[in-house]
Amino acid sequence: RTGAAAAVGAKYLARPDSKRLLMVGCGAQSAYMTAATLYAMPGLSHVTLANPRTPGKAAVRLPAFAARVSALLDGCGIEREVAFESAWDFESAVRSADVILTATPSREPLIKSDWVQTGTHLSCIGADMSGKQELESALLGSARVFGDDAGQCFAVGECEIPHREGVLDALTAEIGDVILGRAQGRVSNEDITVFDSTGIALQDLASGAVILERARELDVGLVTELSSESAGHSVPGALTSRLVLSGLERVEDCLLYRHPLALGVLALEPRAQRGCTARRQPLHQRQSVGVRSQQHPVGVAGLFVFVRL
Repeated sequence: RTGAAAAVGAKYLARPDSKRLLMVGCGAQSAYMTAATLYAMPGLSHVTLANPRTPGKAAVRLPAFAARVSALLDGCGIEREVAFESAWDFESAVRSADVILTATPSREPLIKSDWVQTGTHLSCIGADMSGKQELESALLGSARVFGDDAGQCFAVGECEIPHREGVLDALTAEIGDVILGRAQGRVSNEDITVFDSTGIALQDLASGAVILERARELDVGLVTELSSESAGHSVPGALTSRLVLSGLERVEDCLLYRHPLALGVLALEPRAQRGCTARRQPLHQRQSVGVRSQQHPVGVAGLFVFVRL
């Protein structure tokens, strides 16, 4: 979902004739962001992987990164001839890029304003909490800046610090309005565009709907009933559910997704075994999901999302 969000920004804001993609950051999101953007923009033909502070790390991770991107595209039935390389000179890589994706935990600007050429698009996901910043503030002051949710962008996103410094007063528009044709995205090939992708619950719900529909089409997955139980507390509307799955070998890494719309998420992997019971407690009581198994230790799997509307 995170990779797809970055790609949506590029699809609607980057120049259609863009050829060179720069991925800034070598973490878990990098392959997904790159693959999604290649999928959304068929004209891209060159990918550079960069680690601004440790260039050698990008070189070491490049083979696995390229293989993962190719595998993700293959899984979508997409065959692409793309050239992959790592960047030893980060400034040069920024200067030559048409589309830049950033996914780092930086609290200091990595990309300088005067490095970015006219016509460049940047999709940024690294600033996910207060104090993080990947782009120099002056860059946002001169660019057309878009976000997924204006309030969240100015509170914890890439826009937070430039806004606090008085460089950025408001978004040009939210990306949803651009997609719906209510607002204009790129006006000319000379525009520098920035998409501040902070991540919103609607993306999870939309992704979940697609996954559910695909599962129904393929007749895969496990359907189970959820029952409400008394949780022994006085919080109105709180819910504790017990999920008994007969086709489960084990359950692991189960964490609640904290969001006002979501009551919780269980990651479960169906297996040909029996006797595993997973209990979820309300959000206000704990953050992790307790798991009890009669035969197996704690383990991973499909995706269950509990939503109250």
